[in-house]
Amino acid sequence: MAPSANWKGYLRLSLVSWPIALYPASSLSEKVSFNRINRKTGNRLKQQNVDSETGEVVPREDAARGYEVGKGQYLIVDDDELEAVEVESMRTIEIDQFIPRNEIDDRYWGCLRYSYEVRDEQPYFEDIAELKLPKDMMDLASHIVRNKSGHFDPSHFEDRYENALIDLLEKKQAGEKIVPVRGAPPQRVVNLMDALRASVDTEKKEASAPSTRARRPGKKKASQSEATLIQGGQTAYDAR
Repeated sequence: MAPSANWKGYLRLSLVSWPIALYPASSLSEKVSFNRINRKTGNRLKQQNVDSETGEVVPREDAARGYEVGKGQYLIVDDDELEAVEVESMRTIEIDQFIPRNEIDDRYWGCLRYSYEVRDEQPYFEDIAELKLPKDMMDLASHIVRNKSGHFDPSHFEDRYENALIDLLEKKQAGEKIVPVRGAPPQRVVNLMDALRASVDTEKKEASAPSTRARRPGKKKASQSEATLIQGGQTAYDAR
């Protein structure tokens, strides 16, 4: 049985969206681990939060998360305020480009792992049925992929969650109320062929209006969840 998904959302290519799930592709559960113990009694040690000024032990319910805004001055941020940090994608991975694998520097991928750390992929995909798609549907999909083909440029990636977190801290420091923003998930595609045709038509309309685009501000940088779909590292992308 496959483990529970770490994240569930949507993968979107132009106007076509479909649900996906991210599962851990590696595990450290079989690695040897140690606990800290009292050498004299053999009992396990427990970590405690201690006030740096009073030296008193602080109960778990009184421990908070703080961001240092000045020497010895901290801005307290609650868990519900962190949950209010929502990036634009609303749990959607937007495919912006398809790029050649050999253009990605190996440093952007996970480190090497031993065989016992890598999980078998079969449990993750065994419930996905094999599909035979019509040729005209494949041709439309191939056309979209060709139009979205490009080259890898790491400067196009932006940590939008980090930026949203900084924005939250600035608003909180200014005394603004933090209100979560929720967006509706993408509508499920009923007719894939119609969605592919609409995607192609949309791209043609955008390509035929260069003068309108020229008056707009420069295109913003894509985020890591929005630019190139990269498969690797510690997570496996179930996108079928």
